[in-house]
Parts: sequence; structure tokens; C-alpha cells
Amino acid sequence: MRAIGLLIVGGLCCFAASAQADDCRTKWNAQLGEHATGVMWATSGERCTADIYTGFGVINSLKVLSPAKAGAATADSRSNFSYTSKRGFVGQDTFTVAIDGQAPDGTRGVTTVAFTVEVSR
Repeated sequence: MRAIGLLIVGGLCCFAASAQADDCRTKWNAQLGEHATGVMWATSGERCTADIYTGFGVINSLKVLSPAKAGAATADSRSNFSYTSKRGFVGQDTFTVAIDGQAPDGTRGVTTVAFTVEVSR
């Protein structure tokens, strides 16, 4: 199963899909220039990766604004991020990403998404 997070950035529409097993999932949505919250589900010590896809528009960059405390969140490319908890950690962790995007009409903005990660065994 692939869980999908949806990002609506003005005329820029994006979503994230995790290619791993059912225990790696994301859920979120946002609009250009907004701050949003999201949820990620991951297995302790296992890397969980989410790819951001655009229906139209452009993602200029992606970066981690605030790091995870019980693991590592990384921006692997301008359209891909991942999270890995410390092995043995079970519970909640948080991190925030910033997505700089541009809609087809030229409107630009940065969307931030604060993720709560539910880490299980």
C-alpha cells in the first residue's frame, strides 16, 4: 500500500508517496506560503522516504528547517526527503521541512510542513 501526502501550492500541486512497506507512510497537505502539519509513520531504525511529485508547477528546493531529535530527517534532493529513527527508539519525533515552489502563473512561495513521526517497532 502507498500512503500519499498532498501538497497544493497555489497552482502547484504536489504529493508524496512512500515506496517502502506499509509501515512507512506520510499524510499532509498545504498551499503555497502556508505552514502545515503532517504525519509520518515509520519503523524504528528503518529509513522512510517520501517523494514529492508535482502535477504542474515547479519545486525549486526542499530543505529540513528543524531536525529530528530521536533520529535524522534529510532532504535527499529537491523533491525527496527521508526520516530514520535511532535504532530501538519507539514513540514520537518531529521535524520540519520547507518547500520552495512556483505555480504556473509565476507565483512563488515557501511552504513549511511540520511532521510528527509515529515510530513503532
